[in-house]
Amino acid sequence: MNDFENIKLPKSSSNEELEILSNDKLKPIFNQNGFIVRDEIYKDKGIDYIIELKEKDYYLNFRFNVQLKATDSIKKNVNGTYSLSIDTSNINYLLNNVQKSIY
Repeated sequence: MNDFENIKLPKSSSNEELEILSNDKLKPIFNQNGFIVRDEIYKDKGIDYIIELKEKDYYLNFRFNVQLKATDSIKKNVNGTYSLSIDTSNINYLLNNVQKSIY
């Protein structure tokens, strides 16, 4: 037993760790010369990032939304494809926005 088990502290969860890993993998895909990646942190209801395109030193105001989901329970189907059941509330939320979205 370590000393921290006797102190009431917040615990990490595997879901939280997976979310951090997913965020860390997503951001480097969009290099800073061509994109601005903005965290959507204010009362997030289904959009994690708003990504804006850049051209050289110009902000273009062409944007799209990203909803990031992570799982460690997906398994390959017999035919080599992958299937995953997801809650549609986030997709419906993205569809109500006039901007392009990635889920």
